[in-house]
Amino acid sequence: MYLPAQFNETRTDVMRALMRTHPLSTLVIQSDSGLVADHVPVQTLDEPRPLGCIWKIDDAPAPYIDKMLSLIVGFEFSIAALRGKWKVSQNRPQADRAGVIGNLRNAGDADSHEIAEMLAALDPEPEAPRVR
Repeated sequence: MYLPAQFNETRTDVMRALMRTHPLSTLVIQSDSGLVADHVPVQTLDEPRPLGCIWKIDDAPAPYIDKMLSLIVGFEFSIAALRGKWKVSQNRPQADRAGVIGNLRNAGDADSHEIAEMLAALDPEPEAPRVR
């Protein structure tokens, strides 16, 4: 798959930090009915810990638990390569990027604020006005 240079992320520490903060990946498989995508929780081996959740298994009815237990499939895999991509308006004019950063800073949640500061740190010097 083509990856434009401005979206490429090669810093392994940045990618691992993102996976620790937001431990979900997207698994895409080919089935008889077409492509199927699903979110999969991930855990890096450098920081083993239980994945957080907002509910407990005991919250579900016993028949449901019994049925689901028989359907669980676990797998473990090793990653041979890690390829990251930032899609955060790098290809847009500086004014657009500044607008995205400003809107995220004005949002009411910590995740938006964190992303705004990450984007601000990535943002190059403001563009010079274009002369026509």
